[in-house]
Amino acid sequence: MSEPQQSTTQPPQSPKVDIIYHNMHTGSDFRTFRAASQGPVEEVLLQVAQHVKDECYKIISISASEHSFVVVMTTDLSKETLRARGFPFPNPERE
Repeated sequence: MSEPQQSTTQPPQSPKVDIIYHNMHTGSDFRTFRAASQGPVEEVLLQVAQHVKDECYKIISISASEHSFVVVMTTDLSKETLRARGFPFPNPERE
């Protein structure tokens, strides 16, 4: 008699997305920031759109794939001001 086989199937999980922001403006104390999101990448795109709407930065370019999202942007805002505007993730107190 054979032994029962254990299932090796993992439950599906949202993909992790590596997010990198590069600021090209030399007048800011913010240069590069790296974050992670549970994804999907479409949600990251919507968050970036919200940053633009909130006037956090202007986009120079975006490069995106299923697990990577790179934003090359420009802003003269400080790290502190960006955080107050919900960068990189929304501030629940603002909503």
